[in-house]
Amino acid sequence: MTNRINGIAAVAACLLAVDGVFGEENLVKNPGFEDRASTVWKLGKYMTVEDGIGRNGSRGVRWKSWDAKCRDSRLTQDGIPAEPGRIYSYEGWIKLGGGLTNGPVYFNMACLTRDGKWLSSVEGRPLIRQPQLKGKGWVRVSGATARTPVGTAYVSISCHPPFNCTGEVFLDDFKVTVSEKRYVEHVYTSAYRDLAVDGKVKFSVPYICAPEECPVADLAPEFVFKGADDRECRVRADRVGEDEPKETSFEATIDVSRFAMGTQNVRAELRTKGGKVLDAAEVAFTRAATRPDLKVWFDARKRPIVDGKPFFPLGMYFGRIEKKELDIYKQAAFNTVFCDGSLKSLDVVQSYGLKGIVNTASCVDPERLARKLRELKDHPAVLAWYTNDEMPPGLAPRQAILQKVYRGEDPHHPTFTVLDKPWQVRIFMPTFDVIGMDPYPVGNHRGGIETAYGWAASCARQSFGLRPMWQVPQAFDWRWYRDGLDDPEFRFPTREEFRSMTWQAIAAGANGLIYFSFGSMRDRFKTLGEFDRHWSYVKEVVAEVAKSVPVILSDGIPPAVTGATPAVPVRIWRNKDEVWLLAVNTLRKAQKVTLSVEGTSAKAKTTQVAFGPAPAVSPDGKLSFSFKPLEQTLLRLDTSGESQTKQKLGQLKGVLVL
Repeated sequence: MTNRINGIAAVAACLLAVDGVFGEENLVKNPGFEDRASTVWKLGKYMTVEDGIGRNGSRGVRWKSWDAKCRDSRLTQDGIPAEPGRIYSYEGWIKLGGGLTNGPVYFNMACLTRDGKWLSSVEGRPLIRQPQLKGKGWVRVSGATARTPVGTAYVSISCHPPFNCTGEVFLDDFKVTVSEKRYVEHVYTSAYRDLAVDGKVKFSVPYICAPEECPVADLAPEFVFKGADDRECRVRADRVGEDEPKETSFEATIDVSRFAMGTQNVRAELRTKGGKVLDAAEVAFTRAATRPDLKVWFDARKRPIVDGKPFFPLGMYFGRIEKKELDIYKQAAFNTVFCDGSLKSLDVVQSYGLKGIVNTASCVDPERLARKLRELKDHPAVLAWYTNDEMPPGLAPRQAILQKVYRGEDPHHPTFTVLDKPWQVRIFMPTFDVIGMDPYPVGNHRGGIETAYGWAASCARQSFGLRPMWQVPQAFDWRWYRDGLDDPEFRFPTREEFRSMTWQAIAAGANGLIYFSFGSMRDRFKTLGEFDRHWSYVKEVVAEVAKSVPVILSDGIPPAVTGATPAVPVRIWRNKDEVWLLAVNTLRKAQKVTLSVEGTSAKAKTTQVAFGPAPAVSPDGKLSFSFKPLEQTLLRLDTSGESQTKQKLGQLKGVLVL
């Protein structure tokens, strides 16, 4: 117990030190607006610099507007010199005057190229909302970038009230500081919580190195570890270079049998071919003789294994955990529910035969979190901890520290993070076990309905294909959360849209779905008839997914498939001796696609269509589909050609080909 308490205290100390890892020099010019001749700040509409309104009676900025149509009024300082591979921390002070009528005040820092092009940005910590400011006087807001990407020449800091807002806000004393430069910082593995018994493990390492500093062709990264013979072993990276636009990494896939038994630090070195080590990072990797008996873990196929069996979390965010609400909820084929962190709620959840994703995102003090985990972790209804709901990237260092508390206190349950920007996934990689995206495309202007697939696919790439995904499809009307939206496009998803978003997520690799939100449906529909009408097809689609779970959680190695397009992605499974194919038209217009599946013969035919159109089969076994808008199909394929080919190969080689 003493060691655990000391460990929590150490984590708490690290958390307090998160803001202290930066240099003290303030990179902001005229940070308190005292230099009357300075022109480094750009003042937005309705902004003025005045005497006596800042902190301690100094000069400061006032934004005051009663123009409800004001779209963008921004205080900005551009041109702060920066370079790749550093973290830029910032802070500013804000005070509420006459109140705000619409949402939060945003602080923002952006990374820019030498010619002013945007590369990335981060919002402030925290997002300042009116209740946080009211009656509190001056409030400090802080944030930090991730490691700045290649191409960064400048950073800018800005602050703005929300669009279409009236009120009064005071601003003062801005500061930007910078950390040390790093080329690599984290090493990630395909093994759940970095422990493996057998098979192969993929090691992935993001790095930041400008081509002019060292071209990719001159890099020769290596992984260094203690081998099975107890001698140092070095493995050259299989791949190095760009894996996503503006993102670079190196990786290697290594057989577990090559590692010494036990836990060791595997070191990833970013080296040049000349032998110079630019930087290095480590991960504590464990080769075990047997797998620990965990209540929840993930296998190599990224399937949740719950109490020893594959499990597909299928549920919704919930409001009040009450029996009368769960009576309605259980009309659908759900097995999971999003719930608050109380034993009483978990008891009710268990009584309905459900598993709970427990919301602990607001528990950010390490000692308080440790107590909460000790209180709840042994409850049989716990499936996972919900640790992050669309947090800004500036909170990633804090969340990484809290992740250590979750792992130390409760090895039996994973942490689940949900983000609303795919490019932030890599920033948060040290903070979660399971990741989800929530594009909510119906009525949202961040892309069409195809983002239900696109964001999930991007999320998988951003996490190097290493982390399991539980996606969060939309089950709400944007008008419930945003004032003044009266356009017909702002509505609850139709049956076709709801179904499409569901299967798009699964096509992208999701092995769990948690819709948002049952509580909103119950509270926001104006009549019971409205709720019943939409609830009927929610139940219908959920039943369709539940029936398909044995296929979705298949553990066989699937055959290769070619011919998929960005508009019609596919996912394929091998379930024992069966091969199943999912193809989804992600667009609101008809699509045609022709697929080739390894092993389908000229006589191939679909032997079972679960739903959707059957393909036309060409003499050479190709499958041609004609999809209506937002249509999808799930079908079982005849792969007798594949079986016959393998049988012949096996006879020739004298072995059974699996």
